[in-house]
Amino acid sequence: MRSILLGLIVLAAGVGDRADELTIAKRMAPAGERSYPKRSVAELSQLLKRVRAAGVKRVRTPKLSPAGDRMVFVGEFNAVWRFVGIQIFRPRTDLWLINRDLTGLRRLTRNGYSDDPDWSPSGNKIAFAQSGGIRVIDLQTNEVRKIRGLRGSRRYTWEGDYQMYETPRWSPNERGILAFSGNSMGGGFVVVDARSGSRLTGTDNGDADFVSWDKKSRLILMGTPGTPPERIFFDWVAIANGRRPRIFLAERNGLYGFFSNERSMIEPRFNQIGRFSQGLAPVALHGKWGFIDTEGRMIIEPRFERASAFSKGAARVKLAGKWRLINRRGSLR
Repeated sequence: MRSILLGLIVLAAGVGDRADELTIAKRMAPAGERSYPKRSVAELSQLLKRVRAAGVKRVRTPKLSPAGDRMVFVGEFNAVWRFVGIQIFRPRTDLWLINRDLTGLRRLTRNGYSDDPDWSPSGNKIAFAQSGGIRVIDLQTNEVRKIRGLRGSRRYTWEGDYQMYETPRWSPNERGILAFSGNSMGGGFVVVDARSGSRLTGTDNGDADFVSWDKKSRLILMGTPGTPPERIFFDWVAIANGRRPRIFLAERNGLYGFFSNERSMIEPRFNQIGRFSQGLAPVALHGKWGFIDTEGRMIIEPRFERASAFSKGAARVKLAGKWRLINRRGSLR
C-alpha cells in the first residue's frame, strides 16, 4: 500500500513543485471511475522518464480504460497557453496513451492544449478538452472531431466575455456527453448528443458542482445538502432518430416535472405526467388529472380520472367512468 501511494505521488507531482496535483486529480474522478492502476514506484518512474524525453515535466490525471488494459494520461509542459486576455492561462498539455504493462506508449495529441480525458464506455473513444472546447478522438481511426455544441468562444469585447468547456463525461450508453462550462461570471453544464454534437439541455450560468450521470444514462442534479437529487430523463431513441425534444421528464423524490433545454424548469410536484402536445401536458395531482402549459401553470384543473395528450385540438379524458373529449379550455364535447 505504501509503495502504491509513493508511486502516485511521483506520478502526480512530477518534478515536485506542485504538491497539490494528486489532490486535484482525485477530485476530478467521479465515484466508481477507474483512475490509478496499482503500479510500483519503479514502473511509474519509468513512465515519467519516457515522456520526459518529449519535454514533459509532469504526468497527471491517469485513467484506466473500461477494460483496464490501457491508460490515458496528461503530460504537462513548462510553457503556458492563454485562452483569453491575461487572466485565463494554463500549462501546455497533451494526451498520452499506454498499455497497462507500460508498453506501446503513444502520443494522442500534439497541440499543447489538450486536457481532461474521459474514456467512452466502449473504450474506443476518448473525449477531452482542447482550446476551450470539447473534442473526441477515435482510437481506431485516430480521427479527432470537434463537438459542435461544446465549442469555446472568445469575443474579446471585454475581459470576461468568453465561454469555455471542460471536464467531459460520457453517459453510460455512450449517446451523450456532459461537460462543464464557465467564464468569469460563473459556470454551468451542457449535455449534447455525442453523435451529432447537438445541444440537448443545460445552462451556461448556474451551479454545476453536483451534476453527473446515473447508470441508466439519466442526468443527476444535486441540490443543497439534505435535499433529494433530481433526475433528468432523455429519450435516447428519439434523439438517435434526429428528433430534438425541447422538454425532458424530471423526477425528484417520486414526483415528476419537466426540465427544459431553454434553461427553465417545471418543479417536480406531480404524481404522474404525460407528454407535451400542442402546448399542454396531462398531469396527475392527488389522484386527479388536469393539464399544464410549458410554464407549469395549471390550465385545466385536475378533475379527471385519466387523461391523454392533445391532438388536433382535443384530448381524451375519463370522467365518471366514461371516456370523453375536451377542448383546450377544458369543456366537454
